[in-house]
Amino acid sequence: MNLTHQLQVKVFDNIVLVEHDKSHAIRIWDEPLNVPISYDTDVDEGVLQSIPMMQFQSKVAMLLRAELKSKGEPLPLPSDQYRVEVDIESTKSAAELPLIEVMKSVVDGLNKEIIANDRSVYECSIRYFAGRRKSKKYPARPTDKLSVRVYSLRSTTTQPIVSFNSVPLHAVPKATPHLMDWENTLLLPLNTGLYQDDIAAALSQDGMKIAGAGPYQVSMTFTGVSALSKDVDNMARAYLPILKQLGLSNNDIHNIRLCKQSADHHEQSNTLIVVQ
Repeated sequence: MNLTHQLQVKVFDNIVLVEHDKSHAIRIWDEPLNVPISYDTDVDEGVLQSIPMMQFQSKVAMLLRAELKSKGEPLPLPSDQYRVEVDIESTKSAAELPLIEVMKSVVDGLNKEIIANDRSVYECSIRYFAGRRKSKKYPARPTDKLSVRVYSLRSTTTQPIVSFNSVPLHAVPKATPHLMDWENTLLLPLNTGLYQDDIAAALSQDGMKIAGAGPYQVSMTFTGVSALSKDVDNMARAYLPILKQLGLSNNDIHNIRLCKQSADHHEQSNTLIVVQ
């Protein structure tokens, strides 16, 4: 990766080294960022979730659970490192179905039901395909078709452990839950806006810009010991706002590919982002 431009960006009290090529690639030499909201998912009190989203996640889990049961596989799957691939075909635009949020919905649907802990997902991808507009005669029919495949990264076979293909579903992007504490005070997610704003502003001032309309593939590789203990989709959600400030929109993104990996000896933690 030929990243010829280097910046030292002051973020809070730290200096972060950022490299870029002015058009397609960025490497941020820092611990990969995360945007979790911590709460006990086994306790429903004080957690207000989107009902359509929960129904969508339940259907995804039900379809995969049924196949695993038919094959006599354990539920949830044993401890491993997994790759999850998602394809979505829809008459809605990519702007109406922001891919990172659809990915988040699917992975959350797998969590505990299919995979014991979604931190076991080391690689994840989602692709969008524009579907043809159909007759308005049957408005209740789903306008989306979803495919999901789960692979073991340690397996010698190229076949998925469990999958379903082109199932008509109303896909629902992730909706951030409203969390209330015992005094019914709204709890907010970790605010990463200042970090993102500072990085994006420094890149923009140095001439970094994602030009033209998509479709684009966005690839992110998160490297470091801390990355292994974080959800790969949450890390991606932390970095996409930087790309959007540099000219990318949800409608431009038709493919997202994510990977987390441990650092080699002496290698500093970093996040590599490539738009192509």
